[in-house]
Amino acid sequence: MGYATQHVVGRARDCQGAEGGLMIRTATSEDVEALVELLSAGHRESPRWGAVPLVVDHLRVGIATAIPTGGVFVAVRDEVLVGVLIGTTHRYWFSDCGYAANMQFYISKAARGSIDGVRLISAFEAWAIARGVIELRLSVDAAINDAAAVRLFEAMGYAPSCASYSKYGSPRDAARGILSASSRDGGV
Repeated sequence: MGYATQHVVGRARDCQGAEGGLMIRTATSEDVEALVELLSAGHRESPRWGAVPLVVDHLRVGIATAIPTGGVFVAVRDEVLVGVLIGTTHRYWFSDCGYAANMQFYISKAARGSIDGVRLISAFEAWAIARGVIELRLSVDAAINDAAAVRLFEAMGYAPSCASYSKYGSPRDAARGILSASSRDGGV
């Protein structure tokens, strides 16, 4: 069961009593600028990503490229975009089987603690399962309220499955494709 670009995946009333309803739907090209604004706010808020220079044109192209896949889900409340989950599907490099993962999952500060995250994840799951994947992956990597995201993922049946490690240099060194000496020695 696939979803068309404008297919409404789910509706819910705000559990905390705010006015207006919630609509989860797949993103369209008309959402690009609102997504750029929302994800730019997330970039500024992130202790991890905020240190990496944001190139808005790259963000805009990335969003516009992802939308036709059908894996970009938005939470809209009172005609305002308040959340996004960008999902991708991949084939395991050693198998014909596939998995789905989130590239981005962000809920605006005002919408955190609502049903929005649950509904976005549910839409992503339905989309991925319809594509025949055997594994669903969600990750936390922006360092924005990680504990709450982990609680949400676990409440929805997800469990830790692996670890990821990173090493960074300065933005200037990154632009030249090298890590700084302090980064190679374990510092940043």
